[in-house]
Order: sequence, then structure tokens, then C-alpha cells
Amino acid sequence: MTRSRLKLNRLLIFKDENILYDEKFHDGINVIRGEHSVGKSTIFDLIFYALGGELKSEEWKEPADDCTKVSTEIEINDKVFTLSRDIKIDKKPDISIYDGSYEKSIKESSKWYNFGPVRRKKASFSEMLFEYLAWGEQKTDLLTNLTMHQILRLCYLSQSSDPIKIFRKELNSHGDNGNTRQAIAEFLFGLDDLQSYEMRQEKIKKENHLLKLESKLESNLEILNIPNDSSTNKISELIDDEKNKIKLLNKQKEEKFKSITFDGNKMNIIERESIQKEIKVLNINLSMISQSINKLKYEIDDCVLFSKSLDFRIKSLGESRSTYVSLGLVSFSHCPVCFSPIEDSSCVDKCNLCKKELKNLDLLGNYTETYSELKFQKNQNNQVLTNLRTRLEDNEKNLIKKTIDYEQSQRNLSELSYISNERELIIEKYAKNVSNIENKIKEYYEMIPIVKSIEEIKSEINESQQEISNLNSGITLLENSSKHRKEKVLDELAILSTKLLENDTGNEETFKNATNCSVEIDFEKDRWLLNERVSFSESSNAIKKSALHLAFLLQAIDDNETRYPLFSIMDFECADLNEERSKNLQDNIVKILENKGNFQLLITSSKVSDKLNNDRYGVGRYYSKNDYILKI
Repeated sequence: MTRSRLKLNRLLIFKDENILYDEKFHDGINVIRGEHSVGKSTIFDLIFYALGGELKSEEWKEPADDCTKVSTEIEINDKVFTLSRDIKIDKKPDISIYDGSYEKSIKESSKWYNFGPVRRKKASFSEMLFEYLAWGEQKTDLLTNLTMHQILRLCYLSQSSDPIKIFRKELNSHGDNGNTRQAIAEFLFGLDDLQSYEMRQEKIKKENHLLKLESKLESNLEILNIPNDSSTNKISELIDDEKNKIKLLNKQKEEKFKSITFDGNKMNIIERESIQKEIKVLNINLSMISQSINKLKYEIDDCVLFSKSLDFRIKSLGESRSTYVSLGLVSFSHCPVCFSPIEDSSCVDKCNLCKKELKNLDLLGNYTETYSELKFQKNQNNQVLTNLRTRLEDNEKNLIKKTIDYEQSQRNLSELSYISNERELIIEKYAKNVSNIENKIKEYYEMIPIVKSIEEIKSEINESQQEISNLNSGITLLENSSKHRKEKVLDELAILSTKLLENDTGNEETFKNATNCSVEIDFEKDRWLLNERVSFSESSNAIKKSALHLAFLLQAIDDNETRYPLFSIMDFECADLNEERSKNLQDNIVKILENKGNFQLLITSSKVSDKLNNDRYGVGRYYSKNDYILKI
């Protein structure tokens, strides 16, 4: 498990070229202070948007919807990045990343990298932030819904969220389901390394695919009137049997020819030569098709090997980056060979060992570009592989057709060899039987691609059934092994959150003895039950939800197995708490986090506590009535 931290250093909001907002943030508690309706929640929504969150048109507040761009300087594990995103309502614009501070970014416009919001041919924004946060080893193609937007849903207590829900409200119902919510929580709290989520998602896909395959098989067998036990081997055996029957008939026919006197009639030389030419052309075609099939098989093998090579390179690239990130921070005070003291071991612009200048090296930038290029190459290779397999299938079908034509021409030529006036009586006698057999052989040949397709369906069904069985076993094993970790984390969250509730002002009777109440935190159902009760008064619901989100941060600070990025946004005054209750909550936050470090908590307040109403905790000035934060 890799412990990672996300921190906001600076936020800038633009209207065209004009900067409407430019404030720096710091470690620990950050409070944006101001009266109601001056735009505090709007600032939080724009932070959410800048870090990869998505806002629907009805979620944009005035005047944020008139702004044109938002930029953030962030730190990920002490490495500084700058993010920039255009503001486009009802769209999902790209996010640009610069490897360095905002001040440097405005001087080096050519070193920005653009990333889309969704996974396509190249890496997406979420994929790259997962890489920077050292979460890349958990990222697979199955996790298409696990994005920065979904991660932030559990890190952002927003004003627009339902006070009795755990997660930030999701207007897109497709992106909000129990399985996804459970995956977000399991990922952030390190409950099962995402393996059981991946397996559950894969199992759902396999089960749906199996139903389609079984339905397809049943339909094909019914429509084509083919026995369920048909196989290409059986058909090949039937074809051989019918060919042997033809050979036997020809042998019998030859015996008949020996018993008659040859009358000297000439064979039709012109027709025979025509058939011989036809056979020659068919033979050449068969040879060319066979060569093409062999060539395509070699190319397919090359593409498969190249795909494996790309997978290995992508894996090696990630390992190299992890090694660079880890070892790049190692400082040597003595030479590891001769143990002599090393001077200037703390210089940040040089390698800690060889003293080579590092300021001009853009290693993480190069990693980003290389990673995206490898992803693109893999996608292109997969397309080529699909085309090659389609061409191979067409060639194999053509080979069967040409083989049938070739064998028919051979039989026609054989017939001409025995033609005579007297022989025609014998030929006519056997012609009907031979013709029937040839028609049957033709039908068998035509059945081969169909039966082959059915065999492939059956094979897929068997593979899917085995894979589903393996997934069920794997899920059971992982759930059993992660059960202790889940119980431990949920118990810790319950203890932390109920202790916070007991420090409330006493307005809610149940909160007074919250630590003695039964607690159920259910991420899948998006609810927190206290004594089997979900909802209290509006203000108590706000206190209750704030306590749980604060517990997320507290638990993560002391838990080395969590992925929660030690970054939280809490707009807890959404229920219009009275002044006493609001200030009490703020004082409790200051007290409980006073001796904690290595975290960042952003909050808003219109009734700011004396402990927070200062430059140590405040971000910007206190905004009075009608003194709007964003002025256009």
C-alpha cells in the first residue's frame, strides 16, 4: 500500500485574461470566511471542478458560470504540479498539467500536457493523477467509473449534497450505484486493494456475456437444425466417408469398363484441356490462399508478441517512475563504496549521489509523454490485430470454397477420361449416386463454418463458466481475507464520529450518548445509521455528516494502509446552523486536529469561531455582506 497526499497550494479563477480570484492555501485547516451568499461554496465547487470533478449545468452558480478558466497549483507527495481547466457548461473539457509551480508554468507554455476526462486512446487526466498519487498499480481497464470525480465525492462535503447521504450528490444516475460507491470507499480506505471490486465487475460482465452466448447457441441450433453434438471433426469424418463412397463407385465403374470393348471414340480434348486449365488456376489460387493464411498467422503472432511487449514496457515504465520517485529523495551523507563524507548532500538541484544537475531534467514530463504514447501504440496494435484476424477468417472461408471447386473439377476431369458411347451407359448408371454424394459433401463443407462458429460459442461458454467459477472463488477468498480490515476501519470510523457527536452543543438528545449507540456505516447504500436511525433534524443531520467526514480525515491521518489523500473539503454550514452550534463545531475541529500534521482541511464559515478568525487559518479576508468573492 502506497501512502499518498494531495494538497492545494494556490487557486486562480479567470474571466478571459482577468484574474478574479488568486489565493494561496496552507497545511492544516484553511477557512474561507464571509457572510451568507458571498460565494464561499462557489469557490469550493471550482476547486472540485479543477481537480477533475464534473458539474452539471444546474449545479453551476452565478457568477462561476461566467468565468472562463480555473487553475490550481497542487502538491502530490511533495511534488508540485499546476492544473488548468477551461470552464464550459454542459461539457467535459480537457485538463492541462504542468510539471512545476504556477509561476514557472506561465513562463513555459510549451511544456503543458493535455489530458481528456475519459479513458480513450491516450491516458486520461484521472489515470495520470492516479499515477502521480502512486495508485497506478490499481488502475485497470475495468475501472472505467473510478475517476478523480468519483474519488472527490467522498472527500467533498458540498452544500448541495443530501445531508443524510454519505457521498456528494451525483446527478448522473449512471455514475451512482451501490457497487461504485462501495468501490470508492474500499479504494480510499484500503479495504481490499480493489481486487474484489474488479472481480465483481468482471463477474457481472461474464454473466451477461454467458447469457448472450447461451441464447445465441440455442437460436443457432434451432434455426439451422443442427444437432447439439455436431463438431467439425465429425463433419470431416462424414466428408471422408462420402469421398470413400465415390472412390468405391469409381472403382466399380472401372471394373465395368474393363468388361466392355473400347469402340475408339475420341474423348473431348477441348473440354478436357479447359478443365485442366481450370484445375491449374484453382491449384495456384489454393497455393496463394494458403501462403496468405500462413503469412497472416505469422503477422498475428507478431502483433500478439508486440502487445505483450507493450504491456511489459508500460509495467516497467510505472516501476521505473516509482523507483525514481522513491530513490530520488534519498540523500547520501557518505559514499556507499568508500564511506567518505559527501559534501553538499542537501543540494536540491543536484543528484544526491552523482551531483549531476537535475533542474533541466523533465523526468516526470517525459514519463507522462511516454506513458501516453505506449497506450496509443497498444490501441493501434489491437486494431491491427482485429483486422488481421478478420482477414484470416475470410481467407479460410475462401480456401474451403476453392477446395470444393478444385475437387469438383478433378472429378469432372476423371469422368471425361472414361467417356465413350458404350461407357456413357455405365456412367449414367453411377452418375445419379455420385451426384447425390457430391451434393451431400457440398452440404457438409457448407456446414463447416457454421459448426465451427457453434464450436467457438460452446468453447466461449465453457471458458465463461470456468472464469465465473474462478471469480466466485476469488471473491470469496478476498472477502474473507479483507473482513478483518473492513471491521477495523468501520469500527474506527464509528468511534471517531460518535465521539465528535458527543462534543456537540447538546441540541440532539441522541448525540449526547452517541458512543453507546449502535452504528452502521453503509457505503453501498449511502447511509449512516445511529441507533438504526438515518435522519434527525436538518441542523443535526449537518453535524452528523460533518462528524463522519471529519472521521474520514482523522482515520486516514493515523492509518498507513489508507489511500484517502489526507485532503478534505467541508462546506458544513449547508443546514444554516445557529451561531453557537456552528462555532462549537469549528472549535472541536481545531481542538481535535491541533496536534495532527500532514493533512489539509478546507472549510467555510459565515459565523467564524474566534479560534479560526485569523491569518493563521484564514484564506483571504472576511467577506462582508454584498462583498462578493468573485466580481465580474
